[in-house]
Amino acid sequence: MTNPTTHEIEEFRVSIPQADLDDLADRLARTRWPSSLPGAAWDRGAPGAGWERGVPVGYLRELAEYWRDGFDWVPTGVAVFAEDIAIRRPNARRR
Repeated sequence: MTNPTTHEIEEFRVSIPQADLDDLADRLARTRWPSSLPGAAWDRGAPGAGWERGVPVGYLRELAEYWRDGFDWVPTGVAVFAEDIAIRRPNARRR
């Protein structure tokens, strides 16, 4: 992060504890889903099917199941944050 005293750019590391990932999986598993609206059925084969009134519940359920059981958060986080990341406050004065 940016040092508020010197306004120097500092390295930033992202670290997500396994307990947080476990908590996310638990919350996704306990999601209380609403009923689908009439005529808003999720059909993978039909482009735009069920999207007239928002995101179809079936689509969201599939996405949540993928996040819970199929998506591997750790390698993705490592890949996303493999490059060096630095932070500097936008209003910091340059020297």
